[in-house]
Amino acid sequence: MSQVIIGSTAAVAQGTKRNWTFATGETSTHEWRGKASSVYSMYLLKKAQGNIIGDTDSLDYDPGRGCARLVQRIVADGPVIYELYTNDLYKDIRTHATFAALTAAQRKDVYAAYDSGAGVGASASWTSTMTDLYTFLTLGTEQYLLAQYVLRSTQTVSLRSSVRASYTGVNTVQEPPNTPAANVIIGNLPAGEWLKKGPMVRQYGARKWQIIQEFWHATTWSTILCAGTGTP
Repeated sequence: MSQVIIGSTAAVAQGTKRNWTFATGETSTHEWRGKASSVYSMYLLKKAQGNIIGDTDSLDYDPGRGCARLVQRIVADGPVIYELYTNDLYKDIRTHATFAALTAAQRKDVYAAYDSGAGVGASASWTSTMTDLYTFLTLGTEQYLLAQYVLRSTQTVSLRSSVRASYTGVNTVQEPPNTPAANVIIGNLPAGEWLKKGPMVRQYGARKWQIIQEFWHATTWSTILCAGTGTP
């Protein structure tokens, strides 16, 4: 093997270094040394490629004193970050589990009595649950406050990434991500059904993007509207 004197010949690769952190993932660092004009030409080429296909996150060129140096850094896609939070949701009081158990005829009787001002029915079919619903209505309570879980995932990627936003199954009940494997603090998600919402994609810096996906929780989602198990 012929000997290479760095600085007198074309750019010579110095190998690849790798660095990993929990927050940003893995970064690979590639280095070349050699003749200043050759290393500078490589710098210009890498910069042009980076602007077109986004295959580089940063370049450092140092002409040195007789031996130039070029360092290229490539950051891998970031990890998927999971968050679980709640939205305050106002729902019609008739949808509360207590009153949803009433039959359609019973709810109709309650609202007819409320609208007409006839008061609580005296028939044997008028139950205590119907009386409770009637009382809420007369007090002006037509809605109740419900905390709705929202599972959000965020991943930071580059232009060269193979990761893409997913539009499959949007606005239908889907299996949520396996969060316990990625976030032990969230752990197992609450029981129920999760509605997949449309993804959000936003630019995050000069050559970075974030893909954000949300799943909305409910005890059941409508079979007709959301492909869930709720009736109708």
